[in-house]
Amino acid sequence: MYILGIDIGGTRLKLARVAHDGTILERRIKETPTSFEGFSETLTSLVNELIAGTDGPIAVGIGCKGIVDTYSSTVLRQPGTFSFLEGLNFPRLLNPLFKHPVPVHADNDARVALAGEVVWGAAKGKRNVVMLTLGTGVGGALLVEGRIVRGEKGGAGLLGHITVDPQGRFCDCGNRGCLETVFSARAIEAEALNAIYRGTESLLTERFKDDLSQVTCQAVF
Repeated sequence: MYILGIDIGGTRLKLARVAHDGTILERRIKETPTSFEGFSETLTSLVNELIAGTDGPIAVGIGCKGIVDTYSSTVLRQPGTFSFLEGLNFPRLLNPLFKHPVPVHADNDARVALAGEVVWGAAKGKRNVVMLTLGTGVGGALLVEGRIVRGEKGGAGLLGHITVDPQGRFCDCGNRGCLETVFSARAIEAEALNAIYRGTESLLTERFKDDLSQVTCQAVF
C-alpha cells in the first residue's frame, strides 16, 4: 500500500510512490512540458511507470504551482508559461489510469510542502510556521494556530508575490516588483543573461556567450 505523490514545478515534474511513514519507495523526474498535450502525455506516462505491477495507490496527493481549488482539485489560476493548466481537473485526468477510483487531492505546491513538514518534518508538533520554497519561482505557505491558511480566494501565504519593489519588474502574476522577480531561479538567470548581453567581464560571459541556453541558475552558482 502506498500513496502517489506528484509535484508539478516550473522546471520539473517529480513523482514518487511514498510509504505511510514518508519513505520514498520509487521516483521519477522529468522536465515539465510547456504544452497541455505534452504535459498530459508525460504525466500519464510517468504515473503508469510507477504503478506498473502494483494494485495502484490508495490515494494521490498533488502539489501544483498557482491557485488550486482544494475541493475539486482543479487549477483555478496559473499565470505565465503554464497558463494551459488553468481548468485542469486532476481526478478526471488521473483516475482512468487506476484499476479502481482513488481519492485525488491537489493544492498549491508550497502548501503541500508545508503539509509534508507538519506530518513528517521540521514543522511536526508546531502551531505556527512559515514555509518558504525556493526554486524556479518563490512559494510560500502559512500554518497559523495549527491550520494551513488559504484565504478567501486561495492566495493567502503566497509569499513570492508580496511586493518588495513597487517600481520593480513586472511579474507573471500581473503585479509589479514581487519577491519572485528579484529572488528566484528565473530572476537569477535573467540577471546573468543581462550581464552577458552587455558583455560584462565575467566567467559567465566567457563560458556562455555563444550558447545562452546553457545559462541556468545551477550554472550561475
